[in-house]
Amino acid sequence: MVQGLPRYLLRRTPTEPPEGGRDVVVRAFQGEKDGHLATLTRQWSAAEAQLKAWGYTDFSRTTIPGIGHTACHAQVFAAIDDILARRK
Repeated sequence: MVQGLPRYLLRRTPTEPPEGGRDVVVRAFQGEKDGHLATLTRQWSAAEAQLKAWGYTDFSRTTIPGIGHTACHAQVFAAIDDILARRK
């Protein structure tokens, strides 16, 4: 849900995590039929490696069957609800 994180990581690789630190929850949602899926997969792989190097533990990528390049609103809002419920 941190939009643009993979692109940010591909431009430069800071030695410290971005503002918010290791407590930031990162969720990525991508459609299985997205025409950009190959590029997004490479970007996610780079982001995942950097997140691990920084010590992040709460991140995931979900590929959603049957959809193309979309904002995945339902999945994003469900993830937000889940994150907020865990913080209560």
